[in-house]
Amino acid sequence: MRVATLVCCALVASSALHAQSHPQTRSGFNISFGFGSGSAGVSCDGCESDRRNSVAGYLRIGGTLKPNLILAGESSAWTKEEDDARVTISTLNLVGQFYPSVTNGFFLLGGLGAGRVGASVTSGSTTVTSSGNGMGYELGTGYDWRLGTNFSLSPFLTYFGTSGVKIEGDKLNGNVFVIGLGLTWH
Repeated sequence: MRVATLVCCALVASSALHAQSHPQTRSGFNISFGFGSGSAGVSCDGCESDRRNSVAGYLRIGGTLKPNLILAGESSAWTKEEDDARVTISTLNLVGQFYPSVTNGFFLLGGLGAGRVGASVTSGSTTVTSSGNGMGYELGTGYDWRLGTNFSLSPFLTYFGTSGVKIEGDKLNGNVFVIGLGLTWH
């Protein structure tokens, strides 16, 4: 047990020293994608669903405006299939990624754009689908842990959702909490 503890401590210490050898610099083109576990819920006038857990992910592409500010387009999605039914919540947002300190990897993220909620039900060989569009939004935080000159592992916590999505006369709002890990190139 002591050997395992010492090995873990040595790995953590060497990883921390390795990460310190790569300064937090941001310039030019940026791309990041990641996956995680998402908890989603959908509500409408007079109704609310139980939250469901499933896989969620994002793809973010943008550019550095200042050493502590990135402007990007981001697509986020969550999907769940259960009992021959599938529900998907997705957004396409313009996001700002702000680093309070240019020498630290901690960031805050926020954005607005378009959102979509879709559902499909399969019975035998027949599939019925329904979807609608509305406003999309996102708030999040994370940390870029530098492993190379231009590469980071980026653990993140994000909340994204939709508002005012109309499906067959009903207004739906979908929202997703995600905790996951991203890969980022600066």
